[in-house]
Amino acid sequence: MNWVSLGVGVAGGLLLFLYGLYVLTEALKHAAGSAMKRILRRLTSNKFKGAFAGAFITSVIQSWSVTTVLVVGFISAGLMSLTESVGVIMGANIGTTITAQIIAFKVTKAAMVLIAVGGLSFVFAKKESWKNYSLIVLALGLIFFGMTVMSDATAPLRSYDPFIDFMQRMETPLSGILAGAIFTAVVQSSSATTGIIIVLATQGLVTLEAGIALAFGANIGTCVTAMLAAIGKPTEAVRAAFVHVLFNVAGVLIWIAFIDQLVDFVQWMSVDVSGCEGDRCRNGGRNRAQADCQRSYCIQSGKYIHFNMVCPPNRPFGHLLRQG
Repeated sequence: MNWVSLGVGVAGGLLLFLYGLYVLTEALKHAAGSAMKRILRRLTSNKFKGAFAGAFITSVIQSWSVTTVLVVGFISAGLMSLTESVGVIMGANIGTTITAQIIAFKVTKAAMVLIAVGGLSFVFAKKESWKNYSLIVLALGLIFFGMTVMSDATAPLRSYDPFIDFMQRMETPLSGILAGAIFTAVVQSSSATTGIIIVLATQGLVTLEAGIALAFGANIGTCVTAMLAAIGKPTEAVRAAFVHVLFNVAGVLIWIAFIDQLVDFVQWMSVDVSGCEGDRCRNGGRNRAQADCQRSYCIQSGKYIHFNMVCPPNRPFGHLLRQG
């Protein structure tokens, strides 16, 4: 096992992935920033409109953190109440799963094409709007290329028994959640955690149970970003960030006892889309050519269901925080 090569490959791929996400976020902010702010202002009159606004904006700009910054800014400026912000935060959690769904599909082979098209069009584009569109294409290529690099680097781990034993321990929910939370808190990106989960899944190194536990942990770890964004802001902004922490932690606590049922459900739900049947999604190391990609889709479906079904009304949170 060449640990230097593996470490450089994983680190390099992860940096490409994170840089691609950064470029994508910045390009989308410039391409649709003012429009997103107008939508956010108009669609926060009730929790359902707020949730829709949060989901839509986050799915477009591909960054929950940006939506959070907008929410904190509006609260600080007195343009949004705490109650209105809760719906947006819940919707943002749904919208951020779009990133996971995009990278779960086998589109990494198009990475170099996207990089070439995006790079060349950026060089020759004269209008600022076209430059932003070019950067979006280029960023997607960087994201997919980063995943390809990580996938190639981790391929030798398929036959490395100590690593296989370690990943099997991740099937224990608490271990997987803790690992996902710590890694996400360190890299400040749940999408990065999701990308690595998918890479490990395509190599046959992660079962569906372990993948869901790691994804749940990522949901908790990403709360660190919310709290950091609220530092130095008014009390209402801090409370809004705390709502996000409560929402994500409560969701994980609710679902941790039902991971097996969630596994069965997302496998059943994914049959028509990906052909995922029974244990072929759980033990994909044996039929990697087909089942590994299917398991990746199942993992992201599990994360999506978690965000959609664990959506408590905002009033209990608002009441609780007003008492604080």
